[in-house]
Amino acid sequence: VILLVLLYLFAFCAKAKADGFSEAFATVQVLSADCASMGNACVSAREFSSDLNPALVAITTDKNFKWGISPAYASVNFKNGPDIQGDSMSFTTALPKGVLQLSYTGAGSNRHADFAETDGILISSSLDFDSIQDFGIQYGIDIAKDLIKKGDKLYIGAGYTYSKSKILSDLAVTIPMEEGDPIATEFYLNSKSRSRAYTAGVVYVPIEKLSLGIAYSYTRTKTNNKTDIPAEIESISGEEKIRMNDLRVGASWKITDKLMLAGDYRHAKVNGNNFDQYYAGAEYCFHEAFCVYGGIPNSGWSSGAGLYLKNGGINVAYQYDPFREVRDDLGKAKVVALTGYLSF
Repeated sequence: VILLVLLYLFAFCAKAKADGFSEAFATVQVLSADCASMGNACVSAREFSSDLNPALVAITTDKNFKWGISPAYASVNFKNGPDIQGDSMSFTTALPKGVLQLSYTGAGSNRHADFAETDGILISSSLDFDSIQDFGIQYGIDIAKDLIKKGDKLYIGAGYTYSKSKILSDLAVTIPMEEGDPIATEFYLNSKSRSRAYTAGVVYVPIEKLSLGIAYSYTRTKTNNKTDIPAEIESISGEEKIRMNDLRVGASWKITDKLMLAGDYRHAKVNGNNFDQYYAGAEYCFHEAFCVYGGIPNSGWSSGAGLYLKNGGINVAYQYDPFREVRDDLGKAKVVALTGYLSF
């Protein structure tokens, strides 16, 4: 009986840890390379990707823009967790009024395993992001000019993202016995999630060199967890719901024709738990066609570069330790991102 209780506690703790990890992981954002290189400080940055603010969809194009595509790739390598790779494709088109963007992202990971031994008890665990898929739509429009003062501009936007994911994890326990062979058992946790995110954003440009941005998103996530444990104990099944309110405000300032600074503040509330994050970044352009970037993405640092041509361009970015909230579970992360675009 004592052994069965011990095994049940292992399974219960494994599920509880997964629930807490889900809330922290909900705040993790992997952005396009231009935003990533700026330390994720791009809720107000004009001519940057609209990952954080759908109002930017209407600003990243000139008056002659008709349509464009943007492929992207990102790799996230956790020191004590799986290596996640993903790619995405977005299609943007100008409408009679405003700009519409459609996007798709697919990602997955390898299986990462950890081993530990305590008082002769051997514990091994593994984690695998089996599949992650996002389907998104954004719309932005230049809604007003000369709103408060002559020359100012106001952009607004809205977006919707549907996501689904599957995470597999297991915990194996080997308990030595004074007599006979050791007892070995294994627990499996299969988590399937579906989420819907609704986003609204505003960018206000009071003067040509200054932009102010604000974006709010509400995400509902429903996760079905199934924990398979030894036959002597009934399996644990349950449903987990995550509600996240995510508010982000920021400003970007073009100090000179070559140098721009940007900063964001983010407040995320996940099932009653608050997460406050700060981001800062800088852009320096040696020429209109070539710029370098650096930043602080909440924790750690980031860097990158961008090459811009008349009808296309490419950005590369590197981030080190940007995900403080999941560092204790997965260790420090390294992020590499690559984004290209073509416009017509």
